Amino acid sequence: MHKAHLGDLHIFGESLYAIHSIEYARLEHYYYVFAIRDGNTWLAWDDVCLYAHALDLPTVPVIERKMFDETELQQSIQKHLLLGSRLGGECEGFVVRNENAFSTDLFHQNVLKYVRKNHVKTDEHWTKNWQRAQLWFERPTKTQP
Repeated sequence: MHKAHLGDLHIFGESLYAIHSIEYARLEHYYYVFAIRDGNTWLAWDDVCLYAHALDLPTVPVIERKMFDETELQQSIQKHLLLGSRLGGECEGFVVRNENAFSTDLFHQNVLKYVRKNHVKTDEHWTKNWQRAQLWFERPTKTQP
């Protein structure tokens, strides 16, 4: 797929090229897609995955895919914080989203970001001692994904 064929698509992702406060031991890629917007519409998760696959881009790990009530969501977040990141290391937080498409003006009703308390573990900003993150196969211990 060529850039000219993307039209009004905007791809959003997380860059993990540099180590911030957490170093991931099972990092397979430096960029993970978490959303795609087409004009004023945020695409359904299945469509995000379809485009990401066509562009040969990985998506963020999906922890659970189901309907939650508030209590179930809180319990799930607590459980997965204890389990750690699917990319290896501590879990910094989660993004919870509606799996269906939604308009930009309803973003606040369809996306929730949770970051654990005190998720930053360093006193200095990560850019002061910038380091490139190692992909899993570059690590001396070869931690398998």
